[in-house]
Amino acid sequence: MTTEVAMPDSQEMTAGPASSPVGKLIVVGLFALAVGAFFYFDLKQYLSLEALKANRDSLLAYTEAHYTKSVVLFILLYCLQTAFSLPGAAIFTLAGGFLFGSFLGTLYTNIAATSGATLAFLAARYLLRDWAPSRKGSPRTPSAI
Repeated sequence: MTTEVAMPDSQEMTAGPASSPVGKLIVVGLFALAVGAFFYFDLKQYLSLEALKANRDSLLAYTEAHYTKSVVLFILLYCLQTAFSLPGAAIFTLAGGFLFGSFLGTLYTNIAATSGATLAFLAARYLLRDWAPSRKGSPRTPSAI
């Protein structure tokens, strides 16, 4: 005994859920809040080569005493810096090599940068999902998603 299951057509399968304006406002608000806080609290002063040199000993001591916590904190901060497109990626990269060594610093930096770039891509895709096809002048197709 076989039963037939009706398959939805291809348009039903590729159409994603409609993006809510409230969700988009929350994402834009979060982005604006993060960027505003970065510049309001002048956090750029801590993302310089001079700041890295001035805090060299304390950073190394903290990393040695709390290695796992340091790795998680480094990856989290670098990921957020990349996701919100804030300045300081070069200093984070140098600090990763300085604190964790060449091999592990490269590994942690790549994990953080890739995660942050993925978050930035997903946020942009979510926010601009409806706008991009209209700019292109064609209806949304599976290849355009």
